[in-house]
Amino acid sequence: MNISSSKEILNKCSTCVLGQFCLPLGLSANEVTQVDTLVKDRVHLHKGDTLYRHGEPLNAIYSVRFGTLKTEHSLPDGRAQIIGFHMPGEILGLDGIGEHQYQANA
Repeated sequence: MNISSSKEILNKCSTCVLGQFCLPLGLSANEVTQVDTLVKDRVHLHKGDTLYRHGEPLNAIYSVRFGTLKTEHSLPDGRAQIIGFHMPGEILGLDGIGEHQYQANA
């Protein structure tokens, strides 16, 4: 097995230890395999990093594998209002599908 095929295996819903808590819950093996084709890359963030910003074009949805993420809205006076904390197994970005852009900062 080469490095790229090993990386591909690690990026799949079917091999993720959080699969029982995440989007694939209740899907058949065939359906999970179809979801696997949608998974592209892992994104590693550090404390304080931004995953996406409100208004940016929606180009991916994300699943938290480790750690936590917060989502927030920017208020007119410049302050940030926290609207959610996201734990492992949770999905981010789905709220932007209808508008084709992210609806919060994450």
